[in-house]
Amino acid sequence: MVAKGGQTHLVCAVSWAYRKLLAHNIMPDFVLVSDASLSAEDLFGGLDVSECCLIASTAVKPEVTSLPFKQVIFIETGDLMVANLQALTGLQACNYAAGSSSIIGMRVFAEQGAASLALVGNDLAVQGDAIYADDTFVTEGQKALLARKQREGTVIVDAIGGGRVTTKENYNQFIYQFGNYAAVYRQEDIACVLFNCSSFGAYIDGFEHIGLADWLARTP
Repeated sequence: MVAKGGQTHLVCAVSWAYRKLLAHNIMPDFVLVSDASLSAEDLFGGLDVSECCLIASTAVKPEVTSLPFKQVIFIETGDLMVANLQALTGLQACNYAAGSSSIIGMRVFAEQGAASLALVGNDLAVQGDAIYADDTFVTEGQKALLARKQREGTVIVDAIGGGRVTTKENYNQFIYQFGNYAAVYRQEDIACVLFNCSSFGAYIDGFEHIGLADWLARTP
């Protein structure tokens, strides 16, 4: 369904998801990387990046931003500097301080004029020992990070479709931040309508939760 959507909609992968999409022969229009700890090998080792644009925090390692992407667009995710998104939209640049890579990605497109935006595979929950959705590829260099996340306390939150689901404390913060931005956008008349098309996971306030096929049908 993501492949079908890519024929009519822009697709932005967030860091690890790029590898997963390519494994299914889907080339996203953009990949967003904000984590300064990740290496080029971690994220893109053995992968073709020449047909994708990179949106990168200025803190991302030069070995990542120097890869032969179609275009590299830098954004500033710190508090003191201003993002340079004019190459992407022609609009005035903004500051995208803090938050997860998915939250930063949402803000980049929602605040630069997207009419509608859908999260896909952003479950914000854990299933057994799995940290990333669908057992997404993780390198040897990430094992210490995963071990730390697995030691963190768990929280029970509302689930998509009703009921409850288990999540991590840091993921619960992201759930709150997504909902907070949705509320701010309504107050500031930012026109982007937010959807969560993830098939499983945590319910996010301020998002409409529908299937990806339904979203594509409503946003031709």
